[in-house]
Amino acid sequence: MHNNSQTIKPRVFVSSVLEGFKEYREVARQSIINIGGEPILVNEDFPSLISSSRNVCLDAVDSADALVVIVGERGGWKTPSGRLVIEEEYDRARYKKLPILVFIQDIKREPEAQRFTNEISDYIDGLFRVTFRSPVELKAEIEKALKSLFPVLKVKAMDDHLLIQFLKNPYSVANEASVRFIIAPERDEEVIDPVVLGSEDFVETILELGHSKKVRIFDYLRPKKHWIDGQSLFIHQFDPSGLRKETVNEVRLEILESGLMIIDSNVTCRVIRGQLHSLLDSCVVAEEDIRAVLNTCFQFTGALFDSIDQFKRHNRFMYNAALVNIGTRVLVKEPKEQNSYSLNMPGHNQPIIAFDSPRLLIRSDLMLPKNEIERAIVIFSRKI
Repeated sequence: MHNNSQTIKPRVFVSSVLEGFKEYREVARQSIINIGGEPILVNEDFPSLISSSRNVCLDAVDSADALVVIVGERGGWKTPSGRLVIEEEYDRARYKKLPILVFIQDIKREPEAQRFTNEISDYIDGLFRVTFRSPVELKAEIEKALKSLFPVLKVKAMDDHLLIQFLKNPYSVANEASVRFIIAPERDEEVIDPVVLGSEDFVETILELGHSKKVRIFDYLRPKKHWIDGQSLFIHQFDPSGLRKETVNEVRLEILESGLMIIDSNVTCRVIRGQLHSLLDSCVVAEEDIRAVLNTCFQFTGALFDSIDQFKRHNRFMYNAALVNIGTRVLVKEPKEQNSYSLNMPGHNQPIIAFDSPRLLIRSDLMLPKNEIERAIVIFSRKI
């Protein structure tokens, strides 16, 4: 189970000058790792993002749970605003109300570095700040500070039971068997601003990603509608006639402000394997079609989070899936049209949920989901 906040690593942004400070930055990185955190060092870890350096740094601060500021001899680069880069990062952290830990090197400073040191020392009464002389001292001070900070950050995890409840109450795709795919960031927090979630720009982004060649969860030739209900955005691709015409490709997507996503899509009548109105789709579900639907769901999730969360604040996800409206159908590899079929009596009236508790995945699993998909299909086969 993953509803314990202790399973989530706090993310800590390291702010300092770069030139001549590599050893201190690496010490900070290792200190954060040693105490169970996830360090964010933009220049070392995110070298090729398509954005201005200023926006990259400030966006990375936004992705953090805390800020570590290390001030040495130099103030470093100034931004167009006239403030130092580390000042802007510090200002952004204050605006986001992040905990800030300041570490000041015991050394003679350039005027700009001294001005900033005076500012943070005078302006934030009671802020944790200490001096250090060497990398060894810095390591010890950062670890001591983070040991005190991490227990009070209260990084809350998504509740496993919520995902199970969603799986037990699926949307029904006409008379077809379908898959309900559900995935959520492990962190239980607002991922998508409610104003953004309801905007036409965000809907357009979703549609662009969903129609892209790499994803193809949506079909350009099928009509769609979208609406907001409470804290959820819905996008529904459907057949306007309500009748089976050639193939069915119905998709119903729900995205919550928490980043939790639910995707319902049919897994029968997706591919013509014989006569259009044969009994095949009423009697069997092709493993290949389940595999295809799950793959598009994973690819869409990965593409969306790569778009809205470049700095991987949300790098761990909880996922599960269910087969819906199976009835007496059986699961078959590469089914062929036949004169008669074996049925699974008395049939399944309730959703068949793949995993008793959600699977914990990382971001790279979303783009390379083959092993997770095969695991789900094996379990579905056993349960059917």
